[in-house]
Amino acid sequence: MDYPYLVHTGRRTFQAQVIMNRWSISGLFRSSLILISLGMAFQWPCLIPLQAVELQIIPSSAHDIELTSDSDLVLRSTGSDPYIRAGFADANLEDGETILSFEYFSLTGVRFLQVFLSPGENESESQFAPGLEPSQGWARYWVSLDSLIPLRDINRIHGLRLDWGDAAGLECRIRNLRIQRPTLHEQAILNRQKTAQIKQAQHAQALRDYCDRSDWPAGIESIRMHDGGMTIRGRIHGGNSEVTDYRLAAFPVSADPTHNPDPIQFFSIPGRDFTVGISLSDLRYEMPSLLKWAVVNPEATELASPFQYLSDVVSIHDYPGLKPRNRKGLGAWGPGRPESDLTDLDVSAVTINILLHQILRSQPCPDCEPWDFAGAIWYIHQPAIRHYDRWVESAAQYNLLVSAILLVPQADHFPDPKIGHQMAHPDADPTGIYVMPNVSDPVGVKTYAAVLEYLAQRYGRADAQFGRIHHWIIHNEVNSGWVWTNAGKKSSLEYLDLYLKSMRMVHLIARKYNPSAQVFISLDHHWTTQHGQTGYKGRDMLEHLRDFCRLEGDFPWALAFHPYAQNLFDPKVWLNDEAQDTFSTPKITFKNLSVLDRWFAQPDYLFQGQQRTIHLTEQGLNSPDYSDESLRNQSAGMAYAWKQIQTIPSISMFHYHNWIDHRQEGGLRIGLRKFPDDRDDPLGRKPIWHLFQALDTPLESQAIDQALSKIPTLSGRNESMP
Repeated sequence: MDYPYLVHTGRRTFQAQVIMNRWSISGLFRSSLILISLGMAFQWPCLIPLQAVELQIIPSSAHDIELTSDSDLVLRSTGSDPYIRAGFADANLEDGETILSFEYFSLTGVRFLQVFLSPGENESESQFAPGLEPSQGWARYWVSLDSLIPLRDINRIHGLRLDWGDAAGLECRIRNLRIQRPTLHEQAILNRQKTAQIKQAQHAQALRDYCDRSDWPAGIESIRMHDGGMTIRGRIHGGNSEVTDYRLAAFPVSADPTHNPDPIQFFSIPGRDFTVGISLSDLRYEMPSLLKWAVVNPEATELASPFQYLSDVVSIHDYPGLKPRNRKGLGAWGPGRPESDLTDLDVSAVTINILLHQILRSQPCPDCEPWDFAGAIWYIHQPAIRHYDRWVESAAQYNLLVSAILLVPQADHFPDPKIGHQMAHPDADPTGIYVMPNVSDPVGVKTYAAVLEYLAQRYGRADAQFGRIHHWIIHNEVNSGWVWTNAGKKSSLEYLDLYLKSMRMVHLIARKYNPSAQVFISLDHHWTTQHGQTGYKGRDMLEHLRDFCRLEGDFPWALAFHPYAQNLFDPKVWLNDEAQDTFSTPKITFKNLSVLDRWFAQPDYLFQGQQRTIHLTEQGLNSPDYSDESLRNQSAGMAYAWKQIQTIPSISMFHYHNWIDHRQEGGLRIGLRKFPDDRDDPLGRKPIWHLFQALDTPLESQAIDQALSKIPTLSGRNESMP
């Protein structure tokens, strides 16, 4: 007889089969069996074999999945949104912890699972779970559902929807799909996770206390760099009357204010109203512009003031910023895009995705050039750089404003493993497509800064030899950061603290070369709602950003917003009932963009008395198919959206994305052009292409009226406001 034991390795738990007759001579093994039997006889609760509830797959619910069955169930994903439902009956979900478990055999693996409660399948009542690692044998997978079940009346839960990643071409055999109580070993793992959650909650509260504190005994008013040095001004307005008891301290960006961080260096404070001049040659840090500063108490065991960053950056160049000629832009400029659209559509801006994993190496390599930065020699992979040169240079030829979107892949996707583990955040869950840079560690900060510095100096030259990057979008849709900028499970404040460190670094480095460069926070359309349990509310992100800037010094950050339709598949944005005209709206879509404008007109969000820059950097309207009706609705959605934008001068750019239909976007057809491989009309221009061409030209009004006239509910109505 085989006895199953569970062996946990990293994020996976495998079922190891221990064959009794192999161990028949082992007295230790026999003793173990006796002890287990005795434990069960005395009814040790953790060893009682509780009945599992089998989940019954519902074949008719399969989406982007092909099901076959021999002795086991075989799932093959056929599209980018594969999911299937499974039902159960007579499951007691009240009594104790519940896990989803199954065994699987998969040579391809699955990047992540997303679990929904059925019926309802609300995103806010879903859970992202780690993926299935490729396995050449039967492996056990399990995940706790206890964060999901309390969200619903258990009497209304009749099953689950399981989303198997986001890619076609994956195959997985599964068996013993069930919900059950965790085993002893699994419960121990869950207990450790709960302990870690308690510590995390304590850290989140300490960070909140740091942001909310108002009784600091000291403060730094300004930090300015000049040739050969820096000047720091501040005041001690409380605490010990002996001013010599306090010292000025320099910290790395990674320093955590809740952990009494160790300073890099101390400096004396001459008086209660102090001015301290520091020579750069006296600093024991190779990146002085990235230091943050604080006043510390006599023993240097805690902060006496909040951190403060460099107040402003003096650029080594002095050239004017580029003023776009209109508000039309295109998203994701790069390979496979028809260059003629840049002129035919008369766009004035593009976004370019820059994936940071290909650029930097830790050791000499073919096609690499050395890069001397911060006291170390790095190596720049020239083919990767030439790839970006091609697109930045071509944008410069058309006099386009370029916004670079900085993306950090998972650590194991880096060609250089050492760079990957230094640059990618160590808490990142493998579920995420992209991750947060490792701004929690001094080595991670230095590695991240090395690639930022190289890009900023190359694309910020006065002669624009390689083209120019004007603005920097810091990662992607960070309120849905579990997918796009993963840093593991964090409170929204902890997450924003990490994200802001990345924003600060890019700002301080980019401004050294381009005096008008701006950094943008990237948010999707979720405002007071969130994408599943792992998402954050966009409004919360902005409020945390405001609070940190009040405390640690403001800087001219801007907003890159993605006001997709409430339902990305439905272009009839005028029907978006979750887009309301209040600050508490669940979502901000094309229908209620004025909410965004009013939010940033509030005094708390102004920078030096001026409203911040707002760019709409990723959004499009879907045509569910290429029928006349779908194409009419797509054009009407664009016309409707543009009428909202016409009334909002603070929105200075609209990047249409994805401007070409793409097979890997979950069935969406949001492009201005059809699929490149469309059988009848490859790359064909849709009606929305011609509408977009007319925007910001004398033909705009006529084109908008014509698009709206084809929709009876919109024809003849004033839709300039929702």
